[in-house]
Amino acid sequence: MRASIVIPTLNGGPIFRDVLERLAEQDYRPRPEIVIIDSGSTDGTLDAAKKFATKVVEIDKKTFNHGRTRNQGIAASAGDVIALLTQDALPADKNWLAKMVRNYADPVVGGVYTRQFPRPECDPVMKHQLLSWAACRPVRTTQAPFKPGEWELTPPIQRLQRCAFDNVASSIRRKTWEQIPFPEARFGEDVAWGRTALLNGWAIVYEPEAPVIHSHEFRMWYQTKRTYLDHCNLNDLFGIQTIPSKKFLFQCFKNRFREYRKMLKEIPGMSARDRMRWTFVSLPYAFLENAAQYLGAKANWKLQNNDRVYQYLDRKLRRGV
Repeated sequence: MRASIVIPTLNGGPIFRDVLERLAEQDYRPRPEIVIIDSGSTDGTLDAAKKFATKVVEIDKKTFNHGRTRNQGIAASAGDVIALLTQDALPADKNWLAKMVRNYADPVVGGVYTRQFPRPECDPVMKHQLLSWAACRPVRTTQAPFKPGEWELTPPIQRLQRCAFDNVASSIRRKTWEQIPFPEARFGEDVAWGRTALLNGWAIVYEPEAPVIHSHEFRMWYQTKRTYLDHCNLNDLFGIQTIPSKKFLFQCFKNRFREYRKMLKEIPGMSARDRMRWTFVSLPYAFLENAAQYLGAKANWKLQNNDRVYQYLDRKLRRGV
């Protein structure tokens, strides 16, 4: 199958060059085309893209949208299968693309997403979070499409688990994309696409044998905003409300902090100073991440009812994510 690789970029830095070099090493025939869709980089990202990529598409930063921009990149590509990467997701080896594309031998498979490993220098809080995400499990899974009437009988959390999809490192069959393009979403376009794909008869495969190296530096306020947006989406798409009351919020906060403390105690070789520092960091974050889940799940209903406090809060939490 002909394969294309689409990467949205904005000031990707040295990691992006490493990604391009790894893509150039992929053991796949015919050679995959690489399409870069850039939102106004000023740090040399464009120069690197033009050296390695088959095609570079430049767009105005103000027009960037996670769903629409990926659709633009796919439309500019020619592959039967389109692999999607973020600019900082490094394929672990030269067989990343081949191991992902082989899943399309099954004509029901519309999309594939792959395993993520944190970078060696990843901080303990972000590493702990990443390793609990669906894209870190070791077992290959086929997420089957929903049969008529099955969605309504499936509990919300099981709906999410079945529809999981992650555009950090994924791929999509062109035929499926032509039927179901990514929704125009500022956030969470991947899991929204997964839901629509499974409701329209397509299967999704999670492929752990095609991993990427990917993690971010911990930024408490940014991570809080992402959690809020995640749970806005999860409530809207699946009906998920992980924390239904303020009383339960405080219980979840205490449980999460105990979880972080236990995790930090079990890290071999961590100095007492670092353990104390991350314990102090995890205390407010344990509250903020649970508060963000609580507020995010309530946001859609509050905004529909023109709650002015939520309108202000929503503007603040969406800014810069």
